[in-house]
Amino acid sequence: MTRGTNSTLDPRTNALPTGLPPGDTTPAWALLSQSLAAAEPVVRSATRVNLACSTLVAQRMRAWRDIPATLAACRTPIDLMQAQFAFWQTAARHYTETSQSCASAWQSALPFVAGPGPAMAEHVRDYLDMSGATAPTAEQQSREADHGRDAEKSGRRAA
Repeated sequence: MTRGTNSTLDPRTNALPTGLPPGDTTPAWALLSQSLAAAEPVVRSATRVNLACSTLVAQRMRAWRDIPATLAACRTPIDLMQAQFAFWQTAARHYTETSQSCASAWQSALPFVAGPGPAMAEHVRDYLDMSGATAPTAEQQSREADHGRDAEKSGRRAA
């Protein structure tokens, strides 16, 4: 084989032999259709996330726009503090709803990113949960006592 030539190319058209008549683009459209179908869940989720973020921006802009009217209605410092608290409480609710909406959108498109599935849920252990704790055995108690005596002899404090 000489440089610059490829024996798999059709010498008449200088294209890969497909067995199709020249100019037939059916395979290309089929591949494009498959690609679009594969990307559809991700595009759909990205659209849902975009909508959720746009909604959040609109809600927060509306809340900021309403501040002067809300502050004008305040007559006491308590009213002012309640208005401020309500503003930030609503902001936290909006951000929480948006983050949950975005997470569910991406989870539906990318289920492998969702975290441990039902099979893994059995193995997840809460290390702060003490409900399953058992009393130390006699062997464990004797080891701890021996450790304490050894620490006293060496002048160290037992932890």
